[in-house]
Amino acid sequence: MKKLGGLLKKVGIALVVLVAIAAVFGGGGNSDKSSETSEPAAQEQSAQEQGEEQAAESEPEASSSAEEEAEEPAEEASDGPSIATDSKYSVTINGYELTEDYDGAPAIAINYTFTNVSDDNPTSMDLATNITVYQDGLECERAYFASDDGDNSSSKVKAGKSIDVTLAYKLVDTTSDVEVEVGQLFSWNDDLLAYEVFKIA
Repeated sequence: MKKLGGLLKKVGIALVVLVAIAAVFGGGGNSDKSSETSEPAAQEQSAQEQGEEQAAESEPEASSSAEEEAEEPAEEASDGPSIATDSKYSVTINGYELTEDYDGAPAIAINYTFTNVSDDNPTSMDLATNITVYQDGLECERAYFASDDGDNSSSKVKAGKSIDVTLAYKLVDTTSDVEVEVGQLFSWNDDLLAYEVFKIA
């Protein structure tokens, strides 16, 4: 009987020891596994947060560059005078030639093409436009020649037809730029039909 009791006691102690060992090794294994699985998740979350921060930092740069691109056309549009797009008449400034008037003074002859784009009665460039030529901020006077065969500016043009017109102006000097403004003779606004600057130096 004593031997049986001693044997049971030893078996109980052995069971307790085995349970303790199993608990130690089993718990440690689980904790290692949980730490191993939690590390990639933490790295993934950190990488996601860094990506969001970089995206947030890049957004203001993109928006600012878009704003700069939107502002550029406005700056280009503000250069020079406004040109009329709904006028009854159209004028193209083709070019110029340096010459002399009947007194031998320096002059510039400017060539235009006048077009009647309306359905109105025939009209001439003289009756439809107001041309002003400047040099060094001063208005240039009309120049005339001894053998003047006419400049076509008073010739009437029917709807849909065009005519070439050459008009001459006295130069203030022979180096300053020449600025040509072709306005509308009868208009509610200041929009021009044509505008050009010639560098004659």
